[in-house]
Amino acid sequence: MLHEVAAILGRCQEGQTRRRAADRQAADELGAVLVRAGGESTGVAAALRACGLPDAEGPYRVITADTGDPREGLALGALAEVVAHVELPAAVGCLPDGTAFAVLPGDFPSLSGEVWRLVAGCEPSVPLRGGIGATAAGPQELAGALAEARYALASARSTAPDASLLTDVTTLSSVDQLLTGIPTEVRTAYRRTVLGPLLETGSVSSAVLLGELGGERAFAAADVECGPAAAGGRLRARAGSAPCTRARG
Repeated sequence: MLHEVAAILGRCQEGQTRRRAADRQAADELGAVLVRAGGESTGVAAALRACGLPDAEGPYRVITADTGDPREGLALGALAEVVAHVELPAAVGCLPDGTAFAVLPGDFPSLSGEVWRLVAGCEPSVPLRGGIGATAAGPQELAGALAEARYALASARSTAPDASLLTDVTTLSSVDQLLTGIPTEVRTAYRRTVLGPLLETGSVSSAVLLGELGGERAFAAADVECGPAAAGGRLRARAGSAPCTRARG
């Protein structure tokens, strides 16, 4: 009898392992589709169906996460635990660059803080950083929502490199906050190539000109609407958008 029970349990575990692997593969494929989708929704809808998610209309939310820890799957496992609290079907996988992500059907404004801190507290020595994109109304907006979630994740890394933090892109409303999502190497390259001569001269006229330009803040104010774009006081990073060519006075 014990052998029969053990055999049944073994088959159940094997079945669960196969299902988890299939779910993970489908989620990874959804992530790859979203990264390259731009404004196209045909492939996105099929990938959503493969994950068991609604494919015709939203709303959806996208979350990204990382830990900076070399242990494989740590961020993915933590993110899976976070979305499990929603108690609805969700696709949880990794983007082609290894970033953990999740797509949830519905809008869950209360998902963030408390649950995130609870999961992060399970491994206090490992910072769990996350980013949430704005609500996507349908499959055609999911690629943009993912871009927003990645930008918010970059902001969380910059704001709290050694602490756990979940950043909602809709809260990045000021220029200073938006700058936190711009990679350090981009800001450094901008300063070196555009402001470098002014910074090196040390003259009074250069100091006055720098004050008028506002340094990096002028850069952010000029470019913040060019993917990512600020609309209605919130960041809206649209994948596949054309470069911004608007001249500003």
